[in-house]
Amino acid sequence: MRRYSALRLALFLAWLPAVSSGQQRGWTLGIRNGDDLADVELVSVQSDSLTIYYAGTIQQLTLNAIARMSRSEGGSHVVRGAAVGLLFGGGIGLVAGELIDTKNRSSKGSIVEIVPDSVVRLRTPDGNVQVMNMSDVGRITKEVGGQVASQTQPSVPADSGMPAAIERAPAVHRKSIFGVDAGLALPSGDFGSTDQVRGGLVQTGYFVGVHLMSVQDQVPVAWYTSIMLSRNRIEAPGFPSLGPDVAVDAGSYTCLWFMTGVHVVGELSPTSGIYGVGQVGEVFGWSPAINASSALGYARLKPANGSAFAFGVGGGLVINDRYTIGCKFIHGEPEYSMSIVGSALTVFVKGKQSTSILQISAGMNF
Repeated sequence: MRRYSALRLALFLAWLPAVSSGQQRGWTLGIRNGDDLADVELVSVQSDSLTIYYAGTIQQLTLNAIARMSRSEGGSHVVRGAAVGLLFGGGIGLVAGELIDTKNRSSKGSIVEIVPDSVVRLRTPDGNVQVMNMSDVGRITKEVGGQVASQTQPSVPADSGMPAAIERAPAVHRKSIFGVDAGLALPSGDFGSTDQVRGGLVQTGYFVGVHLMSVQDQVPVAWYTSIMLSRNRIEAPGFPSLGPDVAVDAGSYTCLWFMTGVHVVGELSPTSGIYGVGQVGEVFGWSPAINASSALGYARLKPANGSAFAFGVGGGLVINDRYTIGCKFIHGEPEYSMSIVGSALTVFVKGKQSTSILQISAGMNF
């Protein structure tokens, strides 16, 4: 009996006119376990299940689990099909004013009851109830705000004994997710090398960043934009050629990374998943000030700034759609124009510094 009532509830949901997406929203669902789900949006219906958008997530319920559906729109509209086996006029009232086209005529009124493979009952404006065979119904239309929505009678397989599954187009929900990240900035390649010509001579540093994702429900790919600040200090013992009697004081490379790209996530379990990210953008770098002095004289490398194209790839784990642990490789080659002021002369140099960083991060989405 519950299965039979659930099919009638499915037919009711399928006949909700598509001209007004607002009529899919604002529902309250009473569940047989005693829970009430408020402010529910109806997304789609299959022969034995209902897909809803509730509390920011897409959920699916079996029709047998629904004891009551209600929605207030200029009055109380209640459906108790699964509970009492009928679709009362109060519940179907939000689709009042239908035109039912049969083989012989068109009738206008409010649908009172639909019995699959049997009859449909329509209350006419004069208060009478007309009973029509479902096999004679060709189309149901509704006028909303001067527009007419049409729902043809679904085809029924001859041997199934039940109506075919009717599915509405899912509502599209987009949202933006803001997050923060921080962690270690490990120099890679030439950036961490002690080579006197190409090496960056830097130590492991740190980074902090923020990101913004534009996501759509049930779509694993999101647009991902981030801004990161990284700092890596020069390792003073990396200047052996200056001699043991030379005192060196060195600052840090500071880089600001503006990146955008795509973020892809895959589910591992109901509470965890893996993600990957690919980005391109621009890096703005500031080279460190370096002072060297001894009894014979001094030299000072003044800080400079530069910029370059940058890219990044990475991945990691996401837990409860909120916490992330990951790693990402980012690279750029800013060009710096620097001056070296010495006790005897001043020298101007220009060159690119390969800046490669492996970020080990932990983050949180809001």
